[in-house]
Amino acid sequence: MDATASHAAPEIAQSAPERSLPRRILDTFIAPGELFASFGERPPWLGVLAISTLVMVGVIALLPIELFVAQMREAMRSRPDAPPMDVEAMGGFARASGIAGAGFAQLVGTVMAAGVLTLIFRMLMGGAGSFRTHLAVASHASLIPALGALLTLPLQLARADLDTQLSLSLLAPWLDSDGFAYKLLQGLNVFTLWYLALLALGAAVVGRRTSWGTAAATLFGIYLVILVATAAVTS
Repeated sequence: MDATASHAAPEIAQSAPERSLPRRILDTFIAPGELFASFGERPPWLGVLAISTLVMVGVIALLPIELFVAQMREAMRSRPDAPPMDVEAMGGFARASGIAGAGFAQLVGTVMAAGVLTLIFRMLMGGAGSFRTHLAVASHASLIPALGALLTLPLQLARADLDTQLSLSLLAPWLDSDGFAYKLLQGLNVFTLWYLALLALGAAVVGRRTSWGTAAATLFGIYLVILVATAAVTS
């Protein structure tokens, strides 16, 4: 990742020709700084967001229904006082809901991420990036969690566990999965951290007011507070 070296990020290219969708997808992984610097006032965002959304939906669709049924059975065992239910039907419903929810979460999450970037780096910090440019940043960055879901799929299938993530929790299998420490480590997903770093780079480049380090510290700080609070409440 090519972070900005000075306090001011490179200026956005105003007259550079628009890069093709395949080129933008590739640049998201190998040259994100150059990609974000090429954004004009109305950078493209819809195509790449559609692709990342389809990947997320496709990953859930590839998970066999048996994993969802097993998850429902485990939930039933943990609640012996719950009324009996058809776990096969509930597993199918959970899978269908997961497929729909994955697409919805990717779309809404990307728009919300753009809103957060606009609020912090434009409204509060006085950066130059508009909601449209931040939406383009968030849409391209959404390829990272999509890639993460794709690479995690074989591991979930091998372990027959829908909760498996490529996170630091894999390094501490002895921890109680319901405990605070495990949930905290579970939230430190490799691809989530990469995604946040990419959002920070994009905000620095299109905003032209803060360095990548400042933007990264801001986003990682917010995420850590949310992660700690969530782990404390759910453990």
